[in-house]
Amino acid sequence: MGYGAYLKVRNDSTLTVSLYVADTENMFDYNQQGSNLISWFDNKSVEPEHSLPDESDSYGKYIETAYNAVSNRNEAKFTLRIINKQDGENIAEIKFQVNANDWTYKLTNPKVNISINNTDKQAKILITLLKDKTHIQNIASTTDSNTVFK
Repeated sequence: MGYGAYLKVRNDSTLTVSLYVADTENMFDYNQQGSNLISWFDNKSVEPEHSLPDESDSYGKYIETAYNAVSNRNEAKFTLRIINKQDGENIAEIKFQVNANDWTYKLTNPKVNISINNTDKQAKILITLLKDKTHIQNIASTTDSNTVFK
């Protein structure tokens, strides 16, 4: 059993987006250890002003690394792609990695805001699609982060 996180995607934009999970390594899924990465977030749509999971689930869906059970390596990773459902534009590609108990990410096409709280027993990851392009340009400096948000 590895280190887990609660993952939530909030769409504050005016676009309907599709989510795709790729490049998973050492991650549980399909409710193994309670983890639901691919089953909840791969090939899913999020309508404007909605969340996945919905707002009734305050923290998000649980995902967990399998690195202690599957390999001797103390890391796991996956990529989340966010695509404009209407025209296929790549809105964001987020590469998540966890080493020991520290979730980090690398973001390409910074049209989202990401916050990670690693201070609790399980991390909390919130991905927010931004409302407008002006705001998107203002956060372009956050394309690489090891920052822990509280």
